[in-house]
Amino acid sequence: MTTPSPPTILLNLASAAGLIGAGLYYTGWVYRWAYFAYYQLGITSLDFPVESFLLLPLQVFFGTPQSIANTLIIALLIPILFQLSTLCLAFLHWQYQQWLTRLKNWQLKRQNQRNRRKIPYAPRPRFQRQLTLPLASELILLSWILLLIFHLARDQGLKDARRDAVNPTSTLPVVTLISAKELLILGKEAGDLDPNQPLFEALTPEDQQSLIGDPNLARIIQQRNLTDTEQDRVWRLLLERGGWLYLFRALPQDAPKTEHPVLLGVAKSSAGRQLLILSPEPVKSTK
Repeated sequence: MTTPSPPTILLNLASAAGLIGAGLYYTGWVYRWAYFAYYQLGITSLDFPVESFLLLPLQVFFGTPQSIANTLIIALLIPILFQLSTLCLAFLHWQYQQWLTRLKNWQLKRQNQRNRRKIPYAPRPRFQRQLTLPLASELILLSWILLLIFHLARDQGLKDARRDAVNPTSTLPVVTLISAKELLILGKEAGDLDPNQPLFEALTPEDQQSLIGDPNLARIIQQRNLTDTEQDRVWRLLLERGGWLYLFRALPQDAPKTEHPVLLGVAKSSAGRQLLILSPEPVKSTK
């Protein structure tokens, strides 16, 4: 028995690392795609670094006891489904060979009727359990792995998005955004909260405003743009990416599962005319 040379070992390690990295990236991409799709955000519009996708599979596979159980179930299902699939493919291959044999015998019979000689029937192939096509076997195994991981990552992403959208279970920070008036047309005037102590002074007079879309949606946000714990109204920060702040009003605990929060995108100011305050929980009262 010969010992493999170091280049062969390194090549095998590099191939395994490449396959594992591709699988982790695929899992992380599906998870983020499902998570932000819940908030009506396309992942292709968010400039996440590639390496950030490699850590998300830890949340998918081992984040909660239920996710660990789902991972174990998938690990058991993959070999079972693979064996069933290869058996079905081998059976179809055997049926195909039988069909070819019947076709060949029919052609020989027709030729014998013309030449009037004995028909040399071709023997029918016997069914074998083992698959004779290694490429097809590998494609079947890869397809089952990708399909099951896709469903696992998608379901976990939607579940985590729903958890973060509901206020009592959300892990996202509560947000307070104070901005110059010309940068944010929605929101309360600082002087309306406390005329003697304005939170943020507008630098320029309010510009003429224009609107595209549903005016009722803007009115609803305008009337409910402050966090109020007594009315179960809390604003949270979903994401800060690409020069934009994505805010949403968290859903109450009794919200139906078909309800999704409305996402508000606010452009960040590059001139220091904004103040962003984050907190794990809303402040119920201040003196």
